[in-house]
Amino acid sequence: MRRFLLIPLFVVAAVEPARASTCSLGPFARPAFDPPADCTIVFYRNFGVAVDPPRAIVHRDNVAVDVTATSTQVRMQDLDMGVYTVDCNGNVVSESHHMEPFDVFELTLTDVQPSEVLYVGGMFLGTVQAAGGACNTDDVPVGVCSGMYDWSQCEQEEQDEEPPGDEVNPPEIDDAVGCNATNGVSSGLFGIVLLAVAGRRRRRATR
Repeated sequence: MRRFLLIPLFVVAAVEPARASTCSLGPFARPAFDPPADCTIVFYRNFGVAVDPPRAIVHRDNVAVDVTATSTQVRMQDLDMGVYTVDCNGNVVSESHHMEPFDVFELTLTDVQPSEVLYVGGMFLGTVQAAGGACNTDDVPVGVCSGMYDWSQCEQEEQDEEPPGDEVNPPEIDDAVGCNATNGVSSGLFGIVLLAVAGRRRRRATR
């Protein structure tokens, strides 16, 4: 029984941070999605994450196949990271920016087929497109993290918007098993009172 009760608590704890923030802080790729087969992919990897160059992998007949022709580090580059604080309606109330270093790689592909699912450095890049399409590698990525610094404020506002109850005369609960069936006394407690009265009457009759 204890295991059953712990599962909902774990789920709530895991869901709450996701509800409060949305972040995209790397890695990044250009093209960002569905690259043409002949494009050079520019891959921005967070500095210091790994030593080996990233590889390009497709899934072919349920088998992971390395389709990397070349993977070369070309530079290290600082990228802007924007952190935005929002209110309960998602409106930005404050923001800050800082720079973070990234290792930048250029990858080319070999023996890859259109429509194959592609991963670069473990990052999902959609499906490979036919050669000859636009590569769009000049767009420099920007990191973004947006969230509510204290989600409990929103929950408090929701509670404040609810109509106040009548604390002096609370509504009766129409519950045949609960309090209403015994005029404010629970049925279990009411039964115990009846047994106690009956026992007292028996003791008086035997005196």
